[in-house]
Amino acid sequence: LLGSVDGTHRELTYAANASQITDAFERADMDHVRAQAYLDLGNLDLAAQYAARSVQTWGPNDRRDGVLARITQATVNALVGDTSTTRLAAAAIDQAAELRSQRARAKLAPLAKALASRADSASQDLARRAEALLQPLP
Repeated sequence: LLGSVDGTHRELTYAANASQITDAFERADMDHVRAQAYLDLGNLDLAAQYAARSVQTWGPNDRRDGVLARITQATVNALVGDTSTTRLAAAAIDQAAELRSQRARAKLAPLAKALASRADSASQDLARRAEALLQPLP
């Protein structure tokens, strides 16, 4: 599968159709993994779909488990130019900062890059905030 985009798409589709996950939060975690995989493959439509589904399942109060999905969702939205980008990015960056999770902070790098590529000042400010969090925790 490595190096084969078609093979990867085929396996992701198979996993989505064959999966018998009944626990909503296990499904949310799997949806995030799929969102990240589709983002890495450049399929922003499917990445957005799976990221939104994951974020919706985690809900607003599940910060530790949901923050990675929120970062992925904000990254996808920034890349496609969605109008909700600044709201979603600000929430994801805030949650990553509150958690002090090095894993969550490392996931901010693609978001920072996507935000920096946008021309508006709000996105530029958010990119700087995200980049500042990329420094290792003391």
